[in-house]
Amino acid sequence: MSLIDIRNLSKSFVTRGRSPLFAIEGLNLSIENGEFCCLLGPSGCGKSTVLTMLAGFEQPTGGELLLAGRPIAAPGRDRAVVFQGDDSLYSWLTALENVEFGLKIQNVPKAERRERALKYIDMVGLMRAKDRYPSELSGGMKQRIQIARALVGEPKILLMDEPLGALDAQTREVMQFELRRIWEQTGTSVVFITHDIDESIILGTRIAVMTAGPSAHLREQFDVTLGDDRSRTNPEYTRLYERIHTIVREEVEKSRRADLR
Repeated sequence: MSLIDIRNLSKSFVTRGRSPLFAIEGLNLSIENGEFCCLLGPSGCGKSTVLTMLAGFEQPTGGELLLAGRPIAAPGRDRAVVFQGDDSLYSWLTALENVEFGLKIQNVPKAERRERALKYIDMVGLMRAKDRYPSELSGGMKQRIQIARALVGEPKILLMDEPLGALDAQTREVMQFELRRIWEQTGTSVVFITHDIDESIILGTRIAVMTAGPSAHLREQFDVTLGDDRSRTNPEYTRLYERIHTIVREEVEKSRRADLR
């Protein structure tokens, strides 16, 4: 049994004075335990909509969403979400206190939650900054705190919605390799939303490419079998990039032509 099974998933939205608009229609995808699955597609294809349904924040219009064989009906501790940006950090709490916060709400004893929080603060490389407040941290540091806060609850799956999108190019590159290192260290399953092909190849074990919306669905999947050499100097990297780029370009062009009608 797959960790996540998405079966014939549909999601529609009602717009004023119009028929329901399907953002997602007929999407099928299975994600295995321990996998780093990148969901890639052009802007507006419904990637984030899929993630919010996996998180339990929204319910599908049709089809099934299963986690370990059970329907996803609401948010749960077995899933943690990391969003783009750092608005979810509490400005009045230190980095360590932000990581501890969820455990505190769960009434985890102070000594235990401190030990667990320090473990993940250390894992993301921020022990020296653990007593700083968010205003004293760089953008990359804030994202590391969000990742540590998500991991400290030890969820089955980590849902990430373009978490590196707001970072500058240099910091983003560093964070991509750091995130892959953390994933390898924890073995936590990851669903990662991105529109960046390079990012998906650097991070993913599998890349699921969506069609353009509306009525977006899965177009093609690629297993990433590059090993540790995930650089443009690897001919296999270039071949994979070109295959995915061709598909995304076709989908963007299809969407553009539809807008012109």
